Amino acid sequence: GSAVARSSRDTSPRTRPPQTKGTPRSRQDNTTLTARIHMLEEHIREIEVRGEERLLEEQRRNKDLVQRLEREKQLEIENYSIRLQGMEKDQRVLTEEVTNLRAQLDKTREEKNSVEEQLSETQILLMREQEQHRLLQDNRAREVEEWGSERATSLNLVQEMSREVEQLRNQKAEMSQNDSGMQLQDGEEVFGDLPARIAEMETEIRVLRDQNKTSP
Repeated sequence: GSAVARSSRDTSPRTRPPQTKGTPRSRQDNTTLTARIHMLEEHIREIEVRGEERLLEEQRRNKDLVQRLEREKQLEIENYSIRLQGMEKDQRVLTEEVTNLRAQLDKTREEKNSVEEQLSETQILLMREQEQHRLLQDNRAREVEEWGSERATSLNLVQEMSREVEQLRNQKAEMSQNDSGMQLQDGEEVFGDLPARIAEMETEIRVLRDQNKTSP
């Protein structure tokens, strides 16, 4: 910058005494100007080199920055890709779990319906069994009542037949003790079938007693 300033100062017009062409003074001035020109050219070249170096350095920095940004972008893309894959995996797992839970829910509903049907059938069977049990109890009560009535009748009949047999036996004994032949003969005609009748009545009495014992 100082050289340029000196050059601008040196090249500014100034009043010089007129000199003749080809004089040593003019040759010296020409040499000085040529040196200054070379100096300015060299300075320009240095500026251009420094500019190129700065440009290359800036390009290198920009390139490094772009590469760093690209790496960060790639890493970020990879991270997002990994997260996306994880989320997709989680979604598949959740979808499978939802499917399994729905299958279990459907199975549980089917089992519930089956249990409800079985319970309904069991309740119907229980009502039928209770009705049959009630009918059996009613029949049993009627049978017991009828058996009690029949037993009372049979006992009365047995007692009556027993009294009748006893009376017949007494009558036969009285007839047997009679000394009159005519009366004995008449008694035999009247009571000739008495032993068979007594035996028959005794048999009926035993049968009735056996029935009363075996009845409920």
